[in-house]
Amino acid sequence: MALEFAKELLGDAYTGELEEKLEAKINELYAPKADLDAASARADGLQEQLNAANEAIGKFEGLDAEQVKAQIADYKQRAEAAEKDRDEKLAAAAFDAKIDKALADAKAHNPKLARGALDLDALRSSKNQDADSAAASAAVQKSDSYLFGTAAAEPAPASGTGTSAVPGTAKYTADEIAMRKAADLPVD
Repeated sequence: MALEFAKELLGDAYTGELEEKLEAKINELYAPKADLDAASARADGLQEQLNAANEAIGKFEGLDAEQVKAQIADYKQRAEAAEKDRDEKLAAAAFDAKIDKALADAKAHNPKLARGALDLDALRSSKNQDADSAAASAAVQKSDSYLFGTAAAEPAPASGTGTSAVPGTAKYTADEIAMRKAADLPVD
């Protein structure tokens, strides 16, 4: 460190040993400006953090800890009830799908009527719902056979719709007739 001001004040009495002692004492008593600036910046940052923490704590003023605990317990209870309700609905939908599949495999004409003939409570409590629902639908098929069977053949379309030939109508469609006339072919 250059102590030029000390050389001017002391003149010939100024020595290298005196300069070392002065530098040691100055370093002991005073901090460098860079260190002071860094400490000041750190203090400003800490003050900002303190202000933010105080603001966050201020939001919790007036809250009753017991009331918050009660709200947490209520939300937990609601969440558990919602999960249970969801699980029950999923299980009911899966059960309905199994029953519908068993009735479809048995070729039920009206699945709603055939479902009414099944003991649904016993099937719900069954360990093997797939096999038991198939067996139950087979039992209902034997006892109430009118609910089951093959689908009836679809009736022929009404005449004049142009979808197929109905007895007593033209042999060709209108497009075919026009093509045959254009090619000079007979239209029987």
